Amino acid sequence: MKKITRTTCVIDIGTIAKILGIDDSKLKDVPYYPYDLVHYADN
Repeated sequence: MKKITRTTCVIDIGTIAKILGIDDSKLKDVPYYPYDLVHYADN
């Protein structure tokens, strides 16, 4: 069984936000949220 870590969860959340087009701007300052990674291709 795969160990679920904090990193795994936030990357999954970022992926879901990107796919569904959810506004994640409020999560930008959350320490573990990969905001830059999620929005890398937007620029």
